[in-house]
Amino acid sequence: MFRQKWWEFSTKNVIANTFVPSYKNYCTYLDDEYVFYWNTVEGYGYYDWDWEWYCANENTMKLINHATGDEVSVRIYGKLGPDCHDIKITYGSTVINGELCGCLYNGP
Repeated sequence: MFRQKWWEFSTKNVIANTFVPSYKNYCTYLDDEYVFYWNTVEGYGYYDWDWEWYCANENTMKLINHATGDEVSVRIYGKLGPDCHDIKITYGSTVINGELCGCLYNGP
């Protein structure tokens, strides 16, 4: 359901926004072999081959950065609207509530 679509991760915690490899003003495209980040404000993007995204179960995504060994868990708790989900992001012992919403790719 989440692969090959554009998503924006957000929280109200500025520090927590750095836990996932997508920051404010970025749309993230998830694919089997790469992740593509597009900055919707500045109009540039880049591929990241270090992150592996996979579904651990029906409502949890796992993110592994093979370059650093960092692991992030994104648990989906429910829908907030037609294209938004209530999520809990876990990075080590830190747990932050946030949202995962579809976003529009505005690039070439």
